[in-house]
Amino acid sequence: MYKRMSAYDIEALFGIEIPRLDACFGKYKDGITEKQRIFIHNLGINIAGVKYKGQASIIIDCVIKRREQGLASIKQLQTIRNLGVALNKPIQFITKDEASNILSKYLW
Repeated sequence: MYKRMSAYDIEALFGIEIPRLDACFGKYKDGITEKQRIFIHNLGINIAGVKYKGQASIIIDCVIKRREQGLASIKQLQTIRNLGVALNKPIQFITKDEASNILSKYLW
């Protein structure tokens, strides 16, 4: 039901900045690791735009913080966005439970 988001869709949706090559430095300029690649892919993110370890780290940190705060997953948000559901607050602040309720109403 959802199309994978690009790293830059994530950047826009969550208001984070994913550094480009010229902003990555030191070990963060190294290529993305296989573990990072798998983790990001499993989130439903198109990793084509993620080339460097530093970029991957920012995305992973953002996702981990969202999980700790009980916020909706990337896949849930992408599906809600694709369905065109009208929300009463910005999509990035939807909780995991709210997202589950929305999706059960529209998909079942």
